[in-house]
Amino acid sequence: MPAVPYSEIMTALDQHKANRRDHLAQRFKTAQKSFPEHVEAMFDFSFTMLTAEIDWLSKFIRQLEAKDDEKRL
Repeated sequence: MPAVPYSEIMTALDQHKANRRDHLAQRFKTAQKSFPEHVEAMFDFSFTMLTAEIDWLSKFIRQLEAKDDEKRL
């Protein structure tokens, strides 16, 4: 990561996380309709994966911020 400035990394990660949240919200709106069981299962899988990715991104961002804070001390 040293080849890319810290601020650019953080901006990209924050943007990616926001995009995933938007995608999750769009999927949720679509899933409000009535679908066959197998389609609902696909939505459930998608929600689970998107939520896991957002959680992971949040954790990774916090780790990078903590590391950056340590460097500044």
